[in-house]
Amino acid sequence: MDAAEWIAAGSAGVAVLAAGFSWRQVRHANRQVLAAQEQVVVARRQLEHAQKVHREQNEPYVIVDIQPAGGARRGLLLLIVENIGSTVARNVRITADPPLESALGAEYTTRLQRALERTFPMIPPGRRLEYTFDGPMRWENTELPTAHTFTVRCEGPFGRSR
Repeated sequence: MDAAEWIAAGSAGVAVLAAGFSWRQVRHANRQVLAAQEQVVVARRQLEHAQKVHREQNEPYVIVDIQPAGGARRGLLLLIVENIGSTVARNVRITADPPLESALGAEYTTRLQRALERTFPMIPPGRRLEYTFDGPMRWENTELPTAHTFTVRCEGPFGRSR
């Protein structure tokens, strides 16, 4: 082999070595791209979760409950409407299924139904509204429903609450 052939063979060897190093770098770069893509997916999930938590922390939470009264009103049942959230609830509408009926008479039934039929323009955080719902004779009247489902619709700082 003459010098030109040695140079050509050496150049080919260097080219093969360079191709091998390039191939390794491409594999490494591909792994880094895949890792970066996974990090983007994880970061996107974290952002979505943070946004959801932020929204939930800043939503009004209006609850409706029937609770026994204490103190001088012991023996009565109260209908409670309360905003336990951290922001103002606006345009609050409440429905009861089945419609509320009181064993205390038609007057109490009418008052309760009027209270729930109206739209509350605003219920600030911590506000608790109490309505006399019923007395001990409720349990004697077996025709009255013993369970109700309340649906609350309102608006918060992000629009309609969920």
